[in-house]
Amino acid sequence: KAKYLSIPGIIKQFELDTSQNGESKVCTPAIMLGSRRSLDDKNVSLFFQSLQKEVEDAKESIYVKCSSQKSSSANHAALRDYYNKATYRIALLFIVLTGARPTHSISILSDYYSGSDITFVKDKGVLRQLILCDYLQQEIKHYLSLQTVIRSQLNIHTELDELWYTCNEKNIPIALTCRELRLFMHKLWPGVVPYHLRHFYCHCANSHMF
Repeated sequence: KAKYLSIPGIIKQFELDTSQNGESKVCTPAIMLGSRRSLDDKNVSLFFQSLQKEVEDAKESIYVKCSSQKSSSANHAALRDYYNKATYRIALLFIVLTGARPTHSISILSDYYSGSDITFVKDKGVLRQLILCDYLQQEIKHYLSLQTVIRSQLNIHTELDELWYTCNEKNIPIALTCRELRLFMHKLWPGVVPYHLRHFYCHCANSHMF
């Protein structure tokens, strides 16, 4: 074994010092190797727990406003808030469970979704195949059922190519953007962006055989 591997976790590095017309090796301070985008399993789990609670709280507020006989506009606002947060959740699940690049594909286009475990997204100008695990398939179907109810409640008739999207104050569907998703995620996990979840997926694919 090489000498620099004799101490676990430490690899010394040297630079050649020629300032005094010599060629002496000088040990330099340690540098950090690896990616700052690496996320801890526990923190990712806690984030999705808080995200789930955010969605459930929004759902609960709908019942509160309806039972208190608020105006229809207030009820619609509560419905939109619940639906939009459910949209953010499915988009973030999609990234962390498929490794999709959030700057290119935040949603599946309806033409490439058949309800099976295989789908395609447009990535850097080409179609890329993705595998949808059983859990993600279940969550997508649940989200689409919710979407049908919300569209009926808000009287939405506009169709989009994207499978999931947000809804603005005029009850018009809007394609989800990377910036919008990033701002939402920042509220729950400051300093972390959706792209970190893609790196987390790749890390798990390389280190978790199951």
